[in-house]
Amino acid sequence: MRPAGCQHLPDGTLFQRFEFVHALYREVFYRRQAEARRAKLHQRIGEHLEALCSERLGEVAPELAHHFEEGSDWPRAMKYLRLAAETAGRRYALPETTALLRHALDLLGNLPEAERAVNETEVLAKLATVYIVSFDGRAIDTYEALVQRAAHYGLIDVEVRALLDMAYPLSWNSSERCLGVVERALRLSARQEDPLMQATTRASCFVRRLWVCGWDLRDAEECRKALAEIRAAGDPIVLARHLVDYGFVQWVSSEYREAHRSTVESLAILSRKGEEHPYLSLAYWYSQFIVPWSLLFVGEWGEALREIKARITMVDKNGDQFRAQTLRLYQAWVLRYGLCWGPGDL
Repeated sequence: MRPAGCQHLPDGTLFQRFEFVHALYREVFYRRQAEARRAKLHQRIGEHLEALCSERLGEVAPELAHHFEEGSDWPRAMKYLRLAAETAGRRYALPETTALLRHALDLLGNLPEAERAVNETEVLAKLATVYIVSFDGRAIDTYEALVQRAAHYGLIDVEVRALLDMAYPLSWNSSERCLGVVERALRLSARQEDPLMQATTRASCFVRRLWVCGWDLRDAEECRKALAEIRAAGDPIVLARHLVDYGFVQWVSSEYREAHRSTVESLAILSRKGEEHPYLSLAYWYSQFIVPWSLLFVGEWGEALREIKARITMVDKNGDQFRAQTLRLYQAWVLRYGLCWGPGDL
């Protein structure tokens, strides 16, 4: 053994750290212990670390997940795997996020049946979202798995939401398959018990039909009615998540200022409530084209360019080249229109 520096505990206590001279020594000592003793030690270390770092669990979540997994404490191992994935997602470490979520899925069989449904569906939903923002085709397979598991557990609201979210990646390659899952979600909405959930399903379905099929007055009007029901329910988070969708309806209806206002209001609510992280939020990604396109068509080209440049700076910082190239296409489009109609605002 040799000294490895000092470290401060959250309560201010300073302690000396030591390390093995070679990893082989550590491995030999570790493997010479009986399996049951190793599990018990991991459990004790995990519980001690959990108590010491109660104010910053996100920072030590990977270590906690490891110790509780080795200690066969499956509920806490799952809890900290999910927390570690959330923390990695906030750093835009999407490969790490994906690996943690997939490992969490591998552990599901160890959970008590009563805890399995919620954990499985929530992990699948988060994994599918990570695939979408990464433009990874595995999003479709993941959503299909989520739909099947939600149906198996009788979670109708989760099943409907998964179908609606799956429509987006399906629209990349097949408008027919996209419309198929939208119509399926619309039929299933009749079985949703909560009127608010029925309204959110209808609103999402009509938006996605407009997205794939183009302008339709009846769909636009039905979406407006559904949004009025959502607004009347008084839940700001639910409203915010649908305001972005509705911003798209307003945009295709040539209500550009209203589209911009709805989208900005949505992002402000979600940010203020701490509900959404930009890189793991579908609402944020939808806003990336609604906001600059709306500004473009009201003639505020300079502001549209500033919005796009700010987003390019962020995605470049995170190494997201696909998104950066998409935003640069938007930038070129705004510049083209600005030069055609007049450079004054540029």
